[in-house]
Amino acid sequence: MDSGTTQDPVILIIEDNPGDVRLIKEAFKESSLRATLSFVPDGLAAARFFHDVERASGDNLPRLIVLDLNLPRKSGFEILKDIKCNETLKRIPVIVLSSSSNPDDIARAYDLHANCYLTKPVGFDPFLNIVKAVEYFCRTVAPLFHPDASDFPRDSGLAVFSKLSH
Repeated sequence: MDSGTTQDPVILIIEDNPGDVRLIKEAFKESSLRATLSFVPDGLAAARFFHDVERASGDNLPRLIVLDLNLPRKSGFEILKDIKCNETLKRIPVIVLSSSSNPDDIARAYDLHANCYLTKPVGFDPFLNIVKAVEYFCRTVAPLFHPDASDFPRDSGLAVFSKLSH
């Protein structure tokens, strides 16, 4: 996506839980962040999404990915590995949003180059806080950059997320 276009950037949300999808949609309605939300319900659908976008010249790459780990058909860990090993996709920031607070899952996600790991909150207000953190991240820490940007700071903003998500 050209940084000079008027089209809203795409945030891809890979989430299989309909309740969490609803909460995320509602929380983004409260946000001032202008973005098009694209949802895919499982790991295979995410892989197809990336394949289709790459075939279409990569112009519609998401500027941010929010990834659940516990997905049917292909795990979030597999998707994260695929993203970060792909030359076209690897610079897209990936925020893991998972119900797991297992230290091994957190370490594995960071080992696979997740940019941030957040544990899913319960209830609307905590989800709203997560979206506010995403908004801050997109506006201040890693402005929804063009995927070809060479100066992307891979791990910046983690302290901001940890403060806002608890």
